[in-house]
Amino acid sequence: MDETSSIDVSARGYRGGGRDGNTSCNGITIGGLFGAASRSGGSYGGYGGIYDGTGSNAPYGQPSEAIYLGSGGSCGDYGRIGGNGGGLINITASEALVVNGGILANGGAGSTDQNPGGGSGGSISINTSLLQGLGTIAANGGGYEVGGGGGRIAISYNYLGNSGQDLAGLRNINAFGGHGSHVWGSAGTVLFKKSGQQYGDLYVDDNMTNSTSSAWTPLTPLGFGKITDLTANTLTTDGAVKMAVNGLAGMEINPNLNQSETYKVISNTGTTITVDTTGKPDLTTPGVAGTGNTYAGIYRFDNVHFRRGGFLVMGDRLIVGDTMKIDEYGQLTHYDATMNFEPRLDLTVGTLEIIGNSSINVDARGYLGGSRGGNDCSGQTIGNVDGSLHRSGGSYGGLGGAWGGTPNGIYGSMTDPAGLGSGGSCGDYGRVGGDGGGWVAIHANSISLDGVISADGGTGSADQQPGSGSGGTINLVTSTLSGSGAIRANGGGNQVGGGGGRISLMYDGQLLIPRANISAAGGPGSYVAGSAGTIYPP
Repeated sequence: MDETSSIDVSARGYRGGGRDGNTSCNGITIGGLFGAASRSGGSYGGYGGIYDGTGSNAPYGQPSEAIYLGSGGSCGDYGRIGGNGGGLINITASEALVVNGGILANGGAGSTDQNPGGGSGGSISINTSLLQGLGTIAANGGGYEVGGGGGRIAISYNYLGNSGQDLAGLRNINAFGGHGSHVWGSAGTVLFKKSGQQYGDLYVDDNMTNSTSSAWTPLTPLGFGKITDLTANTLTTDGAVKMAVNGLAGMEINPNLNQSETYKVISNTGTTITVDTTGKPDLTTPGVAGTGNTYAGIYRFDNVHFRRGGFLVMGDRLIVGDTMKIDEYGQLTHYDATMNFEPRLDLTVGTLEIIGNSSINVDARGYLGGSRGGNDCSGQTIGNVDGSLHRSGGSYGGLGGAWGGTPNGIYGSMTDPAGLGSGGSCGDYGRVGGDGGGWVAIHANSISLDGVISADGGTGSADQQPGSGSGGTINLVTSTLSGSGAIRANGGGNQVGGGGGRISLMYDGQLLIPRANISAAGGPGSYVAGSAGTIYPP
């Protein structure tokens, strides 16, 4: 393919709202169902942006399989039409694929005014022996004002062209989110699988310069959730995670994190997941799964690379066999807690590298503060129940400050902490409390940290004495921890400080990071501070 040529299925996926025979304002998504609602972009590999409507469709599929059409964006005000999703390209080239032009499955843009949503990028699947060229392979989200999410690109190959013929070091292969003028969609996924690899290398990239993307890229979330009902091959979820119908097909799930058996998802509805039990015990087998058990999806890669401001959010377990490198203002996080959802970042990796401009950051993603997210005046605490009362900070490793109120009690293990930080209470006149810090659990052969790993509590409002959230959990198990970066699980601070969180650093080699860079301090408060949390070993 020379530089004047292209394979282009942009805007040939699912229809946008009000476009091409779709008489609904909703965009269309997987299965031909209604998806993105008023003033939101279509989602697929990345989330569609939401201006102020009722929301986009759920993401679907997985990085290793670029097999679906992209979703359409919704209409805007006054019937302005949404953008179509990107189409689907599947190429098998037995000897070589030379790309000097473009292979494109971008989402379409909506109208230029009144906030219609752009379509998501589509799918590009390539299997070849030699991949080379100077051109572009793209499944980007569309959008003028409200961006669509990026699509998915999956490439299997044996050899890559030499420098200068390697599609700009693979940087010309992208699934960026649509950067709308009002709100962005998030980037989708790009996966390269070289011969000999088991899972392939994931790239998280949103085309930023010297900053982190404002919109996070998901790996289609499944957990962490609780089983509410069970049959031999189907579990019923707690409904806390929004799932596209059949959008989980092909994913790996562990139905009970207290055991090791995993299953492949065959199909799903919005609340049920059916798995393949061929050659495996039924789900109802004692010890495999049961009502109330915690389930989660599992994602596996050989390597994960963050570049150009890539921002990845996890809702499930992540296992990386070799190296995860968070660079170029990249960031890794987990989802926000809600009144019925308790997230965590559960990472197993060979080598973890966090460069100085990058981070793992779960600040203020723990239990809700008072008057936030549908919560009452009390901050939430362990078990997602009411904790700190009027004008008091959240507690976890340290006690939250109190200005006439009562903080929740401290909880958790110093040596093996596991849990979210607690939210602070509201203040007078309903001023909102700060959310607790999140939960990071990492098992790694080695960690090189020149950036930041942070689980700080959030701050309450600036007046009327609301409580700030406590710090959360950072639990690292590794052979060697080195670098000049920082590890923090501090309480939030404004007027009433939250308590510090809990940090555990279990290593059997060397700790080569300055102790002064590790902190679980209580949050400062202009009225009263929270107390310090714990760091193990002290």
